[in-house]
Amino acid sequence: MEQTATSGLIQKFFLYARKSTDVEDKQVLSIEAQITELRAYAKQEGLQIAEELIEKQSAKIPGRPVFNKMISRIEHGDANAILAWHPDRLARNSVDGGRIIYLLDCGHLAILKFPTFWCENTSQGKFMLNIAFGQSKYYVDSLSENTKRGLRQKVRNGDYPSQAPIGYINDSRYKSIVVDKKKSRVIRLAFQLYAKGESRLEDIANFLAKNGIVSRGGKIISKTRASFILSNPFYIGLFKYGGERHEGKYDPIVSKKLFDSAQEVLKLRSKPNHKPTINPQPFCGLISCASCGMMITGEYKVKKQKNGNIHNYTYYRCTKKSKVVKCSEPCIRQEEMDRQLSSLIKSVSLPPDWAEELNRLALQDHKKSAQSHSAVIEEVKKEIKSIIILSIKSCEKNNIKKESKMARATFAGALPLIMIISLEPVEFSGITKSNFLPTSISKEAA
Repeated sequence: MEQTATSGLIQKFFLYARKSTDVEDKQVLSIEAQITELRAYAKQEGLQIAEELIEKQSAKIPGRPVFNKMISRIEHGDANAILAWHPDRLARNSVDGGRIIYLLDCGHLAILKFPTFWCENTSQGKFMLNIAFGQSKYYVDSLSENTKRGLRQKVRNGDYPSQAPIGYINDSRYKSIVVDKKKSRVIRLAFQLYAKGESRLEDIANFLAKNGIVSRGGKIISKTRASFILSNPFYIGLFKYGGERHEGKYDPIVSKKLFDSAQEVLKLRSKPNHKPTINPQPFCGLISCASCGMMITGEYKVKKQKNGNIHNYTYYRCTKKSKVVKCSEPCIRQEEMDRQLSSLIKSVSLPPDWAEELNRLALQDHKKSAQSHSAVIEEVKKEIKSIIILSIKSCEKNNIKKESKMARATFAGALPLIMIISLEPVEFSGITKSNFLPTSISKEAA
């Protein structure tokens, strides 16, 4: 039986076996083969096995429960060595690999044993172990990139790279998708039934259940699932991958016209027929709760009595959305809210004698401004009147005919007609404002 070279303590091994998936029908012999080989190797080398640990999960990312529990038990001294088939069974990521090497550095792990890999608790052995962990990580990273590249090419060829929806079958022989003749007919009838606009999503779910299309648990599918089926473009030959739509090589089971009709019904049904209830708005968004600081909201309540009387009430309450303070404030009536706000406003309002004095001063200022505006208007009228008088005198002195084009243009452009008509008539040697105006303007003014 092996012992550590320094302390002479017996080495207790955890036998660790792992496969990369928890699906029972994949890698069926992997765990069994590992355990058989490891038991034979332990017997051959005389290793003491403390416990056999089996895990069915990928090591690409940290967080394996069995592995983490094994590391925790090693830190507590339940064992001081690990037996595994290869270093890639222990770790395929830098975090778990670093934990293993750190335990070797700290002395919690005395040694690692692998039938297919040499490893000693020395600087050279840890160096080789680190390289093995790096190769394991490179393998899964490279495999991931190669898989994604293959899937992208498969999509470009029109092949759907995932599980086909109801109505189709994944053909494992030719790696393609074929139509399920029985279920595809049911799906087509479901589209036709819903496109008529007379059926609900519940009716479609019941129709599918009657024809053998149910959930994995054997129950009627939900409305959400029924809506997903009716809005899935896969049935018209298009599929989504990587946020984009691609045309598939498989046969569509629903026509584009029928699919569009079903989408119109879905769009129409998604809008509520009833008018949304209008919540009271006067104080919402303006007032917050004094206890927790959250905003308040309002609700309408209707009370119907047996005698036929109907009473409407409005209540305000805290939204109670705080994650820190548990608010216990009750709701209050709108009348009480009005009273509280009125009392707050009165505390900052002006005294009555101040208000009366300020109102008197405001009225006084208004009268003064009105008088000053009237004086300005009268002064402008006088200036306009003097300009017109000077214009008429100039025309009389130069013997300008009243029908002269120049006179019409000069006078017409001097002032708007409405201002000229509003002025009082002025006479000079038989010429008045009315007969001085151009003929067309005089007729319009008359």
